[in-house]
Amino acid sequence: MKKYRYSDLVTKLKIYNHAMELRRQGLGCKRVAKIIQEIYGIPISSHNINDWFNHGKTPLRGAAKEILHELILKPINQLKRYEELTLEERLRLHEEALKLHSMGYGARNIATVLRLKHSVEIGVGAIVGWIRGYLPRGRIKTNLTPSPQLATIVANSISDGTVSEGTRPRFATQMKDLEPIELVRECLKEIAGRNYQRSYLPSRNVYFTSAYRKDLLKYLKNINVLDLLQKYPKDFIKMFFEAEGGPSATVVRKEKGSKITGFFNAIVIAANGSQELLKAIQEELKIAYKIRSHIRLVTKAGTL
Repeated sequence: MKKYRYSDLVTKLKIYNHAMELRRQGLGCKRVAKIIQEIYGIPISSHNINDWFNHGKTPLRGAAKEILHELILKPINQLKRYEELTLEERLRLHEEALKLHSMGYGARNIATVLRLKHSVEIGVGAIVGWIRGYLPRGRIKTNLTPSPQLATIVANSISDGTVSEGTRPRFATQMKDLEPIELVRECLKEIAGRNYQRSYLPSRNVYFTSAYRKDLLKYLKNINVLDLLQKYPKDFIKMFFEAEGGPSATVVRKEKGSKITGFFNAIVIAANGSQELLKAIQEELKIAYKIRSHIRLVTKAGTL
């Protein structure tokens, strides 16, 4: 069980404010400590509570205490993500950060102050950037209008890519070849308006990239895949085969009496568990490019 002393500052302030509210209801130190442990699951000494009640101490220390001495009685709301703020809100934080820096406070203390005062999750790196002269950028709206780039991302998301849920939902993809990963990054930049990092994972010998845009994730989880395939067959099929398939070749040898002949047979294959999707791709190959293809069952997966 995590002790009070190892909790983050926001949690400590929530506990402090709750304790002071219980104090106003007339409860003593030992009773308040017990209630805090029951509600938050965090053991806290009654001596800590006594210091708050009778000696004016607070969880704040150093520069944060100097700046936020009046904040301690205010409730700490659930923190908003910096990415959720409007440009106007970001500029106000930027102005306040520079003012605090001019008073001699460092980036870490400034980040703590802004986090507590405005209930926003902001990193030290952003403050350092502002101090160095960078300005906040506004929120860039994700362009989810059907496009070749979106068709490429959707094709990747149903093959090598994943759309995960959890505390930090994301779209992520990993591939052995660099070129298709770079294509995914270019498409993400067109759609989401920002550059996404590429990394190499030596243990798996793959390249990796990911994006956390909530509107894009929601779109990918609810999109009609076949609709984008029909609108942009070239881009969709290109990424699908990059992710799910590849070239294959065989040499066929025939003997007829003393005469031996042979020929080289080259094909492109792709494997997927959705027969409906494979049939749709087969139809688009036939209509758009006059390419014949065959679907056959290999164990439990369909192969085109």
